[in-house]
Amino acid sequence: MKYYENGIKAGASALGALTAHYAEGLGQALVLLLIAFEAGDYITGIIAACKQRSLNSRDAFWGFIKKLCYFVLIGVAFGIDYLVAEVAVHIGLGVELPAFFGMLSVCYLLSTEGISILENLGELGIEVPFLSKFIHLVRNKIEEKGDKNGD
Repeated sequence: MKYYENGIKAGASALGALTAHYAEGLGQALVLLLIAFEAGDYITGIIAACKQRSLNSRDAFWGFIKKLCYFVLIGVAFGIDYLVAEVAVHIGLGVELPAFFGMLSVCYLLSTEGISILENLGELGIEVPFLSKFIHLVRNKIEEKGDKNGD
């Protein structure tokens, strides 16, 4: 089942990346959505930790730093996309390349943060099993697509 889930996530990420390239403004919308997911995950995580009486400032601080580092990762991925496109132009390839790695990273992080939000909500007694299953499937597809393109 895991390979099936990874395939769905990879396909969804690739579709998201290509759609973002061809649908103007979708890339920016996905990045804004990621910011909302990051904030939502952080807030629901703090609320869940409060409920479990396990909140501490050190974990909260490093959780915030980790969220900031996700945006460094996205910057690196988009930077790689830019470099690949520039190299393609300089070696004479007449192909317009989409921001594939950047959007793949954004879509992967959206699925990861979505799963985390749903887990945090589960800790608070709010269960949404069909969303959890769907997001896990999407995340696995993203991983599979990334693995296939990395080989």
